[in-house]
Amino acid sequence: MKTVLLRSFVALLFFTLGAQSTFAQKRSKKAKKEQVTTVQKKDTVAIYAGDFKEDFLRVFFKESGKIVYSGTEFKFVLSLILTDTGIVEDVIVLGVDNTNVKERMKTIAKNLGKWTPEVKAGQDIRSQVTIPIEITDREYFITEAELLKLLEKDKK
Repeated sequence: MKTVLLRSFVALLFFTLGAQSTFAQKRSKKAKKEQVTTVQKKDTVAIYAGDFKEDFLRVFFKESGKIVYSGTEFKFVLSLILTDTGIVEDVIVLGVDNTNVKERMKTIAKNLGKWTPEVKAGQDIRSQVTIPIEITDREYFITEAELLKLLEKDKK
């Protein structure tokens, strides 16, 4: 009788230990599955790596030299349409009447470099960035009278 009780006790002990081990393994696998989560990107605005205004003006004046302008300050606005990959898709130039200058500004803005796209709800999205630019430094301007004097010198 003692052996039957002892065998029953040992069998019950192995059964409960085995069940606990199996249950613990299932919980461990479930916990591992729950730990695998993706981190959603935070909402951010489009970002240019560097100073866009400085880079734009440096390239613009390197290509074109001085601007023929009679005022004391030159103001314009660049509105950039960015794709969800950060590429400048379209450029709108406000405040510039000369179509050649506008086209040159558009070309420069498109070729300056890639942006980090805007993020909303964890997804990269198309966006529009508006950049007002004001130039007040006289070293970038030349008046029409000064231009005429330079042209007269070149003729001689």
